[in-house]
Amino acid sequence: MARNQSLNMAKSENKIETDNPTSLSLLFTIKCNLNCAYCFINKDKGENLSLDLSTAKKSVDILFSYPGVRKTLYFSGGEPMLEFALLKKIHTYAKCEAKKKGILLDTVVVTNGTLLNREMIRFFFKEKIKVKISLDGGKIIHDKNRPFKNNPAGSSFEQVIKNISRIDLIKMRAAVTLVFTPKTMDHLLENIKFLQTKNFFSIEFFPDIYAPWKSSDLVKFRRIMKNFGGYYRSFFDQDYRVDVFRNSLLEMLVNNVSPMNKNACGKINVGTDGEIYVCDKVFSLPPNEREAYVIGNAQTGLQNELRKEKINALRQDFYAASGLPCLGCKYAKYCFCLIGHHLYFSHQKLGKNNKKLIEPFCSFSKAYLDEFSDIAKKMRKNSIFSRLYKN
Repeated sequence: MARNQSLNMAKSENKIETDNPTSLSLLFTIKCNLNCAYCFINKDKGENLSLDLSTAKKSVDILFSYPGVRKTLYFSGGEPMLEFALLKKIHTYAKCEAKKKGILLDTVVVTNGTLLNREMIRFFFKEKIKVKISLDGGKIIHDKNRPFKNNPAGSSFEQVIKNISRIDLIKMRAAVTLVFTPKTMDHLLENIKFLQTKNFFSIEFFPDIYAPWKSSDLVKFRRIMKNFGGYYRSFFDQDYRVDVFRNSLLEMLVNNVSPMNKNACGKINVGTDGEIYVCDKVFSLPPNEREAYVIGNAQTGLQNELRKEKINALRQDFYAASGLPCLGCKYAKYCFCLIGHHLYFSHQKLGKNNKKLIEPFCSFSKAYLDEFSDIAKKMRKNSIFSRLYKN
């Protein structure tokens, strides 16, 4: 579709549907004990910063001040386990406030898994906190992608494996997140199979979408996804499999729940500075470039109309830069977040070279959704699959 047509479609969408914040993502701490190759967080002059308790509480209050019976609280970083005592206090406060207001609260912690101990595990299990552990598969690939910051020769893989051996991962409903790159993509299915042996409740796998992907890589990935689809469907040819795992995107497709409503984005993001930002990809920018994406402050409150305006403006900027017919695309309901993608690349000074911005974004989205839709369609009458995925 021509660039002008894409712009016209974007302009027809000037008014955003009424929406309210449904989730709060706390950039809980910038401190981290790893030095991951693909971490997007810009740590310029802020590597030792963490959120303070008062700011976190006020951020929770802001989230709960908007209508909605179900809310989600995310702890991200950095490595949240470096501030575990503070995490407990924030979660406890949020849980108590949610109970007072009749809100159903989900708490999610994203961790690299190297610092998990019995106290943390007991707390997460008792509080029914969802834990997402980063593990890229086998030792060689994981350690190359995720080395220790102060001991590059050490093995973060061995530490994570040791720590998760203490956990009933299925009973705890723990998820694992695998990130693959152009150099590790050929081992994706092999690494998924390895993670399956660890009995995670859910396995998520994502590309390092900001890596330098070639067109040939993207073609190859479609074949890899086809292989994954055949492998995954084979689980349900048997009467019972204890090692079958779920996948969140597939679950959303099965239950027709869009992960990203294109007319709304319910997540607000609070940095260690107490500012509220329109998207977590803002944290990839140097601190002095983030001001344009501030939509409030934990002390003074959220400017909700400004939030909607900035989401709309960023979406239109993406349409203008890409020329893509997103609003008429059958994949739009479930595709990757175009706002975050545009935010990250808009500061890379690409000039007219928008291929780097667009091709991986669309290609990966379509490859995932084509294969996962095929799985959902072929398995819809399978009783085991239905029990696993139906809400």
